[in-house]
Amino acid sequence: RFSAAWDGGATSPSQGPAPEIPKFQTDSRRRVKLRSDKPEAISGGKMWTFSNGARVIFRKTDADKGEFHYALMMPGGYTYVPGYKPGQGAFISDMPQLLGVAGLSPSEFRRALAAEKLTMDTRISLTELSVSGKGRSSSLPFLLNALLQFTSSCSISDADFETYKANKIARIKAEELASVPVNALMDSLMRPSYHDADRAVASRLPAKLYKSFEAYLESQFRRAADGILVFVGDLDEDQLKKELAHVLGEFSSSEPSLT
Repeated sequence: RFSAAWDGGATSPSQGPAPEIPKFQTDSRRRVKLRSDKPEAISGGKMWTFSNGARVIFRKTDADKGEFHYALMMPGGYTYVPGYKPGQGAFISDMPQLLGVAGLSPSEFRRALAAEKLTMDTRISLTELSVSGKGRSSSLPFLLNALLQFTSSCSISDADFETYKANKIARIKAEELASVPVNALMDSLMRPSYHDADRAVASRLPAKLYKSFEAYLESQFRRAADGILVFVGDLDEDQLKKELAHVLGEFSSSEPSLT
């Protein structure tokens, strides 16, 4: 199926070497300093606050030998997409799988990550945008570079969206020919004005939805430091702090910098 093939980003020997993610050129003048290092009760780890307001939760674990998990979580879900209308959530939640990064197509970006044993899953819900995954501890610098490129240069091509749109509409029409679930039928009779965010209806798919989604991401990532970055696993604490001091300066915040 189209969705399985798109989501999977499977590789084959004929694809050759994995593409390279360009090196993000950080500005040394934006380097941040660690301002606060406190215990974090919920995770059992530590909460670090940097001079630009960026917050990081870190917990070292012995169970994940040689590996780590990460997540960038930001408030503001799909209702923040410009022009959002009820019933479009089912399509907006599909948009992350179409994102190319730093001149790489979606599949090329996934192949580049996979070559470093890294995963990256972007999800958008009613209330939150999250970018999460896992990888080898030695791939931390590679991941941070990929995150910088992702938050600064992700986009959806016209061709990829048109392919998605055609396949999505075809799938919706095929499903409409099947029997209607009892719960959905009851909802349509009792609450005709209610739009289930998880139920895709072809008429609710705007022709330029991907452009609105790109504008949403640009707005979100413009204040990426307002979110929370989480690292859990087998990482050296001092190395992580050092790497973050260089990287987090590229994340802006809606709050004034700490002094």
